[in-house]
Amino acid sequence: MKKKFLTMMLFFAFLVAGVQSASAQDGLVVNANYVNSVEATVLLATEITSIEENPIIAELQFDHILYPHLARTLNFYVSVYEGIVIGNTIPTSIIEGTEVANDILDTSGETFDLYLQEIVALLSQ
Repeated sequence: MKKKFLTMMLFFAFLVAGVQSASAQDGLVVNANYVNSVEATVLLATEITSIEENPIIAELQFDHILYPHLARTLNFYVSVYEGIVIGNTIPTSIIEGTEVANDILDTSGETFDLYLQEIVALLSQ
């Protein structure tokens, strides 16, 4: 009985920690002071083009150590860009883009914090 109780307490501790982490990420995204949508699309288009023209991506150098990061960043930025273009707010586009990108990251074991910090810094005033 005691072991079952401790197991349940541990489960709830991890559950709460996960919710707090997600809340912190959402707070970072929602509370940022963003540029306007037009500026955001220009900034993202510039970054997308830069990544696409990077020889590691352009030449499909899958074995290069930076390829996975660049590919994930590209997918994330394209998803956010498309969200803004169809009229979503920047925070909504980032959150929805995160959901798309998290599907990719699930297989890598990498966390998404770095990507969120990068895009919020890029699109903030």
